This record gives sequence, C-alpha cells and structure tokens, in this order.
Amino acid sequence: MEWYPGLNEASLAAQEDDRPLLVILEAPGWLGCKRLGAVTYPDPDFHQATSILVAPVRIDVTERNEDLREAEMMTKITFSPSVQFLSRDRKRSSMHEN
Repeated sequence: MEWYPGLNEASLAAQEDDRPLLVILEAPGWLGCKRLGAVTYPDPDFHQATSILVAPVRIDVTERNEDLREAEMMTKITFSPSVQFLSRDRKRSSMHEN
C-alpha cells in the first residue's frame, strides 16, 4: 500500500483515479495511533481496500506543518487519531455529502 507523503500528492492521485482521500491525523507515540500501526495498517484486508478505494495520507500532528493546518481546517478535527474521508478536491467531507 502506498501512503502519500502529503495532502497535495494524495489529492493529485485521488483526482487521477477518481477516489476520495483517506486522511489520518496521528501522533506516533499515542496509544490509539500505536494500535493503528500495530493492528490496522499491517492487515492485508486494510491494504487491499485502501489501495483500491482511496488515496491515503497520514499526517503527524506533532509536526505542526501546513498539511496539518489544512487538514484541521477542512475536518474541524484537532485530536488524534482521527480518520476522515475527503472528496478528491479536498473541499468537503465525503461522509457528509448531500
């Protein structure tokens, strides 16, 4: 499975393949994030579904970079771990589309 290094790269891939973005905000040292890394990410079913259905990007909340600021503004979520699906243009949440 390919994790994109940032929102721009994930957004470009999502637009090319007509897929939503899977944005995961995480802090590698936190218990919930460690569990994602130990249980969810290595799971073959997760790999298969993710590689087909979404353009995934993980954003480390401890780095406080532009990707994090943009993700926080788009999702209104400021805690970790957080999982959000966004439209390929990063304008709206796929879970709340009408």
